[in-house]
Amino acid sequence: MQHFLKLYQMRLSMAERGVTSPHPDIVTAMRQLTTSLSAQDPDAKVRLEIHGSRTRFIATATGELLGEFHHTDDA
Repeated sequence: MQHFLKLYQMRLSMAERGVTSPHPDIVTAMRQLTTSLSAQDPDAKVRLEIHGSRTRFIATATGELLGEFHHTDDA
């Protein structure tokens, strides 16, 4: 979990500083994901599920949905 938390904190910081410009829905999803991940055990495992244009982050131990991204051509 720690890996994804650090990664998405960095990506969110870059978006908020204007270094990158992802779609606003992606920024919102990154905020939600980092909030969810920071409330979890940093050593816990996360399972990624990718279905078409949707990526879901799921806590392996509990099955809890931690975050979700819907990718579009402009995201």
